[in-house]
Amino acid sequence: MYSTKRRSAFQLNYYPDRFADTPADEPSAQRRGIRRLRETWKVIDDQIGGNQWVLGDQFSAVDIYLFMLTTWLDPMRGHPPTDEFPNVKRIADAVMSRPSVRFVYDQWIAENK
Repeated sequence: MYSTKRRSAFQLNYYPDRFADTPADEPSAQRRGIRRLRETWKVIDDQIGGNQWVLGDQFSAVDIYLFMLTTWLDPMRGHPPTDEFPNVKRIADAVMSRPSVRFVYDQWIAENK
């Protein structure tokens, strides 16, 4: 459920022409997407709560997926920064510190630090 909401929120922001009747309405679609991103990430952050990892005490692929999704957040486009979601940020930072993730995301990490 949340994955679909998150995907459509990103689509509203990146492809507003698909959701607006006229070019003049596109900024409104983008703002709606940003609002939905913030709402969805807040729900995810709340659901994580005090868990060490997304699903509890065990690291899993879900944690890597969460990290990957955080790399899509672009404050230059008005997206909320991960700092707004402390539980998400905590897990994303822990995932980013793993050698295998650093290997795959090395360039992205260098460009976004």
